[in-house]
Amino acid sequence: MTAMTYTHHEPGPAKPWLVLCLLAGIVAALTTVALWPRTTPTVVLLVRVPPKIGVELSDAIAHHGEAMVATVRGCFDKGGADMVYRERLGKDIRFHLLCQLSNGTWVDRIIMLIDGKWEEITAFVPGDGTLNSIWRWFGPKIISKITSFPW
Repeated sequence: MTAMTYTHHEPGPAKPWLVLCLLAGIVAALTTVALWPRTTPTVVLLVRVPPKIGVELSDAIAHHGEAMVATVRGCFDKGGADMVYRERLGKDIRFHLLCQLSNGTWVDRIIMLIDGKWEEITAFVPGDGTLNSIWRWFGPKIISKITSFPW
């Protein structure tokens, strides 16, 4: 008769280093997700404005003050306008160059082609400087956003 041997293995103690590594990995993954920046990069597409805009005919300083007009004109030094709207006034067409200042305020610079030269009509901050103020200011005027520019 042959003897059969049976070896019974008792489960060993839990390996604490394995449990700790697993927990550390979970904590690291959760921390990464929690601290990952949630903002997406901002892409700014500016509308090119006419290279030379005359200010001789502008009533901006008289109506809105030199400091405000300088701020409005300075906004366009970043390379262009954020939006452009066309306004029809009978046979005349004016263009609203809208620009957002670094503090979030929106400004409007109105230009018009006069005798073959782009002239500023006025430059100001409409109302409280929000887009809603601009839309209210546009009101019943015949205004349309444009993407093709005559300059």
